[in-house]
Amino acid sequence: MTKITIAITTYNRWNMCLKALQSVCRQEGGSFEVILVDDCSTYPMPQEVADFVETKKIRYIRHEHNKGLASARNTA
Repeated sequence: MTKITIAITTYNRWNMCLKALQSVCRQEGGSFEVILVDDCSTYPMPQEVADFVETKKIRYIRHEHNKGLASARNTA
């Protein structure tokens, strides 16, 4: 079976990020992994998002400097 990689990028949009992660993780069937790339948000990740990422074993990557959307996608 093919494994699908779902990349989600964010920059200071934690509420939308959480909604996207929840939506992806509700999907049934298939094998997939989720990678979350934070493009050096200026706001810290809320605990609710951090708990979700940890519970669902989502791979989290944070840029040390803001590099832009294309770079965040390439990182994933």
